[in-house]
Amino acid sequence: MPHLPFSRKTLSSAEELRFDSGQILVALAAAAMLCASPAIAQPSAPADLKTHVGNLASIDYPTRMNAARMVRRVDAPVAVAALREAVAAHPDEFVRYRAFILLSSFNDRATGELVRTLLRDRNDRLRESAYKWLELHPDPSLTSTLLAALKTEQAEFVRRALVGVIAALGDNRSNAFFVSFLQDGPAAGPALRHRPLRHRHVPAGPADDR
Repeated sequence: MPHLPFSRKTLSSAEELRFDSGQILVALAAAAMLCASPAIAQPSAPADLKTHVGNLASIDYPTRMNAARMVRRVDAPVAVAALREAVAAHPDEFVRYRAFILLSSFNDRATGELVRTLLRDRNDRLRESAYKWLELHPDPSLTSTLLAALKTEQAEFVRRALVGVIAALGDNRSNAFFVSFLQDGPAAGPALRHRPLRHRHVPAGPADDR
């Protein structure tokens, strides 16, 4: 019967044991690397991301902070989309609020469009946060909307944020508003009296209302 010729060198039992042990160690190391790599490189799955977004409103502080940390670790486009969805439609109002706070840290260009939709939102925390965002990103095209909102906004802590936005605008209409406030005084309400107008400035000369 034909057969393969034996090698001239035959391994001893000790050499075979060392050879087999080396192969096993190499195989175990390779398996460990394969198991660890996906855990490092793979972003959170959509189901996990929704869980993390929901946990933004947890009453447990470590859980809430860990949820925010895990959302930030996800690829920015995926995280932004999930946070925008939560702000718009999550059934928990506190999750909506916390999702917007976290969303604002991504500096997404579309946040301004979302903010416009929140100025009349039922969630007063969201309205306050939207005004605070606008104070840092003034938009003179919203002057009329903001001045009108001041006439209807009932929550004093939201009104304070709203006044801050108007102070940050610095155009002719906002200037006229503050001149009127200085004339009317207490009639304008406590939100105006107590709000530090750190952005307020008066133009050195006549300015066009652009």
